[in-house]
Amino acid sequence: MDKHIFMYQIKVLLRKRTLLFWNLMFPIILGTLFYFAFSNTNKAQFFSSIPVAVVYEKGADQNFKTVLEAVSKSDNNKQNAGTSEQLFSLHIVSDEKEAKELLSGGKIEGYILAGTAEKLVIKENGYNQTIIKSFLDRYLQRSAIIQDIMTESNGQADAQKISDVLGMSNRVQALDFAKGKVDYILIAFYSLLAMGAMNGSSMGIHMIAKLQANQSTKAARSNMGPISKHKLFFSNLAALYLISIIMNAIIFLYVHFALHVSFGNDYLHILITLFLSVLTGISFGTAIGCIVKEKESVKISISTSLIMLGAFLSGMMSVGIKYEVQQHAPLLAKINPLNLITDAYYAVYYYKTYTRFWENIATLTLITVLFLGITIIVYRRQQYESL
Repeated sequence: MDKHIFMYQIKVLLRKRTLLFWNLMFPIILGTLFYFAFSNTNKAQFFSSIPVAVVYEKGADQNFKTVLEAVSKSDNNKQNAGTSEQLFSLHIVSDEKEAKELLSGGKIEGYILAGTAEKLVIKENGYNQTIIKSFLDRYLQRSAIIQDIMTESNGQADAQKISDVLGMSNRVQALDFAKGKVDYILIAFYSLLAMGAMNGSSMGIHMIAKLQANQSTKAARSNMGPISKHKLFFSNLAALYLISIIMNAIIFLYVHFALHVSFGNDYLHILITLFLSVLTGISFGTAIGCIVKEKESVKISISTSLIMLGAFLSGMMSVGIKYEVQQHAPLLAKINPLNLITDAYYAVYYYKTYTRFWENIATLTLITVLFLGITIIVYRRQQYESL
């Protein structure tokens, strides 16, 4: 990288007021509209407890009953009825017919048939249904582990060891679901930040246009100079990256402090997401700029269309779309950069562990490397008969 070219490109970029204004102000204006649109949204969307019904059939596992009621508040159980921060709001019903009526009436998210085997019945897929299923899967997994321990020890296993595995004393903590409360509205704002980062693609396209000798006389002079293509490219990329980081940091600060959107307190992982997402957006634009053989305005139209589609699929307009895509087209969710960015922000805010966060970051890194790789290969191979 050449520092003189870097500083010169910073000055050039700062003169692109219209482009900078659009990339900065559009997410801010849209975020403000979201804020006013959602300001009167029912606060009940904040997660407290998931309404679930259970039918204890003949032969029901007593351990399962104990665990389920330990993590639930229930109208049937006065001891737990006033407890907050419980995972489930439990309705104990006498038969499946009553459970079906509650489900069809929208009073519960699903019901569990607890007999010789536990079975979950739901009406539709969604976030709450995923949590119920995860709870049930975790219980069945740990029950299998306990059975293995008992088998290996011929029924003489240490009681403390089994208690530690089962974790009955604090099942909610054992599940490690949340360090923040579920708020579906946050998905829209996180997706907005993802769109803001990906909007850097328009500047990436502009950058490539100024480096291609057949696009402008200035670019032709640059290509005839003694500076290598790689040095030109990375000097321009560094300047653009710095400007984009500043712009997206402003957007983040506005959304976080002015609109009071919560991201949690783990600013290190938030910054990792911010820095990587900005690079993804720019590299997406440079890849389109190199691949598409049309004028700059057409390239920007293509990138903008793809970004808006990605924002829609990542839950900006409706969080239900995001989960429908994850359920029925998981590959599409995994290759959509905006969904990965949105999911990374949400993972930092919501989950206690960082497994999901790093999965999103790893996939996003691979996509970014792919975009940059395509850009460098195509840009390096471009030859011109005359300048």
